[in-house]
Amino acid sequence: MSTFSLMRLLFIYLTMLALGSGVLPTLQAGEAADGPDRYVTLYEKIFAHSEVLGVKLSTHDKLCLADVAVRLERRTGKAEYLGKAAALFEAAVPDVASKPTDFHTLRIIALLVRPLGQKDLIKPATKSLVQAIALRTWKEFLANPDGSVAGDVDHNIHLAEAHGCAALANFFPDDKSAESQAIRVRLASYWEKIKRTGDLNEDASNYTALGIVHAIELAQALGHEADLQSPSFRRMFERQRDLISTTGVLPEFGDGFFHLDRDAFDFLYLCEYAAKVFDDPTFLTVARRLYDPTSFAKGATDEWCRATALINLELLQRPPAPLPAASVVSYRVNRTAPQPLVDKMILRTGTEVGSAMVMLDLYASGSHAHPAKGPSVAYYEVDGVPLFHNLGRHRTRSAITGNSFWALDGDRAFPGIWKPNEWFTMSIPVEMLNQRPDGLVTIGDRVSLRNFENRGTRQLWFDNLRLEGPHGVKLTRRF
Repeated sequence: MSTFSLMRLLFIYLTMLALGSGVLPTLQAGEAADGPDRYVTLYEKIFAHSEVLGVKLSTHDKLCLADVAVRLERRTGKAEYLGKAAALFEAAVPDVASKPTDFHTLRIIALLVRPLGQKDLIKPATKSLVQAIALRTWKEFLANPDGSVAGDVDHNIHLAEAHGCAALANFFPDDKSAESQAIRVRLASYWEKIKRTGDLNEDASNYTALGIVHAIELAQALGHEADLQSPSFRRMFERQRDLISTTGVLPEFGDGFFHLDRDAFDFLYLCEYAAKVFDDPTFLTVARRLYDPTSFAKGATDEWCRATALINLELLQRPPAPLPAASVVSYRVNRTAPQPLVDKMILRTGTEVGSAMVMLDLYASGSHAHPAKGPSVAYYEVDGVPLFHNLGRHRTRSAITGNSFWALDGDRAFPGIWKPNEWFTMSIPVEMLNQRPDGLVTIGDRVSLRNFENRGTRQLWFDNLRLEGPHGVKLTRRF
């Protein structure tokens, strides 16, 4: 990191100290955030609201609601939930079976087959479809052999696929196919590598907690949940806890979106889970900051489906405890480094709600990361107001991977806002260019506009592409 960057960071931190730690009331969690049945009540509301949508439900929606219904029946004893879960499952499985494997739906089927099967609520024809899904899934997982990069990766997608393989192998214990036998050996080796590392190599706000959720589900399916109590895994959970600002905001880093009002269900679940597993009430402090019953009840399926295990989770019955430190440097482990690596630097003026915070992503590597961006300031918050946050998605290498001042007016924020008949300038460092074996130098293989809000735009013009360096400026030909 350059001297200039360090001086800028010092300036930001001194500014934080000067501004103090006021409280922004509008960001406080709801008053019902600590009742013993709070998450049962939450998911009852989510289920009731989603039922109203009826035919508008996607296949994934139906499966996720079935998962909620099964868990609610187990927790409340209301038998009507089981009938609804079975109907939703029966309606969704044929669509899943007819399409290529999707880890989203595979994960939920994996969660449902055992409880529904134990209640004899899966019809024979549907069970045959599930067995076909199992065989297909096993073959696809085994196609990436043990020891290969694709076979050993531990990001959220592969973990969900591994969980699907394990749960379906458990559901069909008498399956005689070669894949059924091979998948058990393969999964044992895969989990052993995760256990040995004691960490996951995710570095993106949208996926780091989700990957851990999938890892918990995989460990449960394999009967290895006790492995998660190791000191190394505990450090992984603590790293998630420390990411959350004192006002309950999740900073953006790597492949993710920043939303001031994001309902981080996965982080909430991890905090409650870790609090119980490690008997550590500091996790409850962050859980309370994250959870707003009113907001969470309106969450989208892709958010609340990540934490349905909250319904049946045995919660730690202790009062929240203060975080151990205001400022921290977190560490992570990956399979190639001989020792733990520095991950995030988080500076805060205190641990109370509203304390100012600045976060740097120093690792900037791993799955869903932005390695081209490198170590950088990712977030800056004062009095509960985000003044500075990362802006990036899917490894884009343009200015969109840079930092953006949130206070900038919307019509002045570039990239992100196109204005008709007005030119914008973007600079790309030479080291970001790729040279192919045939000598052709490229920036990338596509132009992605998924980050831009001007969905009505029909034409974009690019002009004046030039190279600038010590020998002057060269305008590229035919451009």
